[in-house]
Amino acid sequence: MAEYWERDFGLTKTIVVLIYLAMIVYAFLVFSGIPHVEYQWGETQNMVFYVLLFEAVGIFVVSIFLPNIMLSSDKLSYKYRSAGGQVNGLKVVMNHIRIWSIILSAIGEAFAINGLVLYLISGDQTRPWIFFLITIAHYTVVMGKLRRVREDVEQLAKIN
Repeated sequence: MAEYWERDFGLTKTIVVLIYLAMIVYAFLVFSGIPHVEYQWGETQNMVFYVLLFEAVGIFVVSIFLPNIMLSSDKLSYKYRSAGGQVNGLKVVMNHIRIWSIILSAIGEAFAINGLVLYLISGDQTRPWIFFLITIAHYTVVMGKLRRVREDVEQLAKIN
């Protein structure tokens, strides 16, 4: 049984990493200077930058607290016990972890997409990197949460 959840957890971690790797593609597009709308920082581009930045910061804060709720030890324990049996319990818990890992990764990738959009509408090659850095910070938060969740799953696997 330990092999199952170890393999499943590894697959989940791989999916998360692959989603975040898309940011490298976006950063390359900005760095290489692909065609964009003519560079001119008017009021519209400044407003778009600040809207995207405030959105990113707000979502980042929410995504720090969201996994504390959805991937808490209590919630995972409840799902494990309600599934009935160790095999079913671990499958249900791993499915729950995978779904929320993908959701959190998609949130992190959205920050990088905001940076790419900002570049495409403005041509500014500096400000999009703010969003790429937010994506990297979000990645560290998500991976830290997955490490904690892994410890919880190990504890659940030892039950019975």
